[in-house]
Amino acid sequence: MFSLGPGKRRLEQQLAQRDQRIAELEQRLREQAAKRDQRIAELEQQLREQATKRDQRIAELEQQLREQATKRDQRIAELEQQAQQLLRELEEWRRGHRRRGKRYPARNKPASEKKRPGRGLGHPGAGRPLPRPIDRYHDCSLEQCPNCKSKDLHPTGHQSVTRVEEVVPARREVIGYRQHEYECGSCHQQPWSSLPPELGPSPKLGIRALELALSLRYEYRLSLGQICRYLKQHVGLEISKGGLWQMLQRAAQRTAKGRQEILEVARSRALVHMDETGLRVDGAPWWLWFAGDVTFSYFHLDPSRGHEVVWLLLGKDFAGLVVCDFMGAYTAAGLDLLRCWAHLMREAERVADVLPSAQTTEFYRRLQEVYKQALLAQHTQLLEDRYAVWRELGRLVSDEPLGGHADVARLQGRIDRHVDELLRFVELRTLPGTNNLAEQDLRPAVQMRHVMFCLRSPSGADTFSHWMSITQTLRKLERPLLPYLRESLAAHFLGSAPPSLFGRERPDGN
Repeated sequence: MFSLGPGKRRLEQQLAQRDQRIAELEQRLREQAAKRDQRIAELEQQLREQATKRDQRIAELEQQLREQATKRDQRIAELEQQAQQLLRELEEWRRGHRRRGKRYPARNKPASEKKRPGRGLGHPGAGRPLPRPIDRYHDCSLEQCPNCKSKDLHPTGHQSVTRVEEVVPARREVIGYRQHEYECGSCHQQPWSSLPPELGPSPKLGIRALELALSLRYEYRLSLGQICRYLKQHVGLEISKGGLWQMLQRAAQRTAKGRQEILEVARSRALVHMDETGLRVDGAPWWLWFAGDVTFSYFHLDPSRGHEVVWLLLGKDFAGLVVCDFMGAYTAAGLDLLRCWAHLMREAERVADVLPSAQTTEFYRRLQEVYKQALLAQHTQLLEDRYAVWRELGRLVSDEPLGGHADVARLQGRIDRHVDELLRFVELRTLPGTNNLAEQDLRPAVQMRHVMFCLRSPSGADTFSHWMSITQTLRKLERPLLPYLRESLAAHFLGSAPPSLFGRERPDGN
């Protein structure tokens, strides 16, 4: 047989070692490949996590940028709104700037020139008069001698009285109205006695509580929350703001004929003052209109500032004279007007203050002189004085050098258009030259506007107008509110004619 030699066997051994080495290397390569794949997977996982974090961070930054952009846009809008408001206020200041009144002293006035408080030297002193009569006495006893501290004291019979005025605190009082059942001997029915007519059916609060709430709201101009706190703290009566408002609103509806009576009086008068001011209702701009004289005040809230409201209040055929400012609605109403000199002179003063020049200053000075002449002519009622006023006002209007200034020319045109209405007050001594009465009567409503800011609904606007008309009219007539409320509510629940605000008997005799 053929046998392999030693060389052959060595070669086979070498081949076997080589295969084994190759297998080891392949195994090592596989392990390294597995470790590499595992490392690659770990790196890929890390990359994916980093990418996810990066995307989240990018999203967060983008969200922050969007929020910052939104805030920036809001801030820009707010600044633009503030800038527009400042521009409007600047324009209003230019049109409505007023000098410091004469009643306000200069701040840098020397102390030696300032008037000391109290009466001057040589004048008798003044104090609060002694109150009379004395309602009750309070005895002040002495327990021990203030000198020797002895308690062996005996009254001598001498005494002195010091009068001190004190306020009796108000308190809540619960009144139980007993209603009794009766049996009629004629019809054999069993009727019940009735409650006082002013309380109405199912009353919860009395007339005095309503009168106090109305007075605090419309005479002392407190907010609903302040009234509720006052009633709880000083009277012991708890009521919510909603309940308080419902009470005022229901009472306004039940006394509506009183406000209608004021409107009828306004339409019958020979002279009525009118003015208007802004007041928001449910966020929208409305206008609070006023019509009145020294005996009545009528308020009306309307979303319009047009002449239709003048017709609504006074009627198209109003035969009297309307004292007003220069707003175009009064002109469009076609009524007999008397224009306000105070508005004209304030406008001329504003022009002279904001745009000082020789023309504006001269125009304002001459306008003052004409008004003084007009007051003198009204007092004397002489024809030559009235003619002099017409002549001087005509010269002022036709002065071309003064008209070279735009604002002076505007005021000259206003005087030229309304010259008859401006000088109408000169014809009678009883006619006013200004509309100050209307502005003063609107002042309480303007003060309430600063307290309540706005009204919530048209029904609230009607309630506000109603009670402002009633309370201000009663104040002018010097009549108390409580008796009128009692009589008016009683008439409503009984179905009879309501009492007159003006104390007159009605045509039906009631």
